[in-house]
Amino acid sequence: MKKLITFILLSSLFFIACQNNDAGKNTDANAGDSKATDSSMIKATIKDVGQQQEKLSQMTPLPPEELKTMLPDSLLGVAKQNENASNANGAAFASADYILSDTTMVAVGIYDCAGPAGAGIYSLQFLSLLNRDQENEEEFTKTIDYNGNKAFAHCDKESNDCTFSFFAAGRYLVSLNSRKINVDILRQAANSMNFK
Repeated sequence: MKKLITFILLSSLFFIACQNNDAGKNTDANAGDSKATDSSMIKATIKDVGQQQEKLSQMTPLPPEELKTMLPDSLLGVAKQNENASNANGAAFASADYILSDTTMVAVGIYDCAGPAGAGIYSLQFLSLLNRDQENEEEFTKTIDYNGNKAFAHCDKESNDCTFSFFAAGRYLVSLNSRKINVDILRQAANSMNFK
């Protein structure tokens, strides 16, 4: 499992590095320095991620029912509905819906990234999303700073259906998926959540 996680992580970082390299091509005299900096940043990122995954894989996973207690009783002024807890791919997962109206809602999902399976989810479902900044007329995908860490935001501009994902308390992968609610409001909702 560790070899698979490491392979996927390195492949993702290699892909990101290639994209950054292509996007950053220029003809000025500092191009060589830029490549050296990019390379050292990638090496530092790989080291940090490897350490984080190792730390996560050594933690004891929570039972799904305990993880479910981390779902807020209310979010954006409405009570939770459709609460669920399970073991997804060997990692605890809890989710709930917060329905504001017939057309607007937020679905919150929390993975416990502890243990080998959780560390794999951290790599596959969070790290692989970071640094994929792109925007066109229909949608945008970007990495943003959130409480001193990186977070992932994606929105369909026409429908205003958005996703905001972040890593909390050194072990939880949290995702807020909305229907007709923008990322700024999802970010405010995330700020109201409390993780032990």
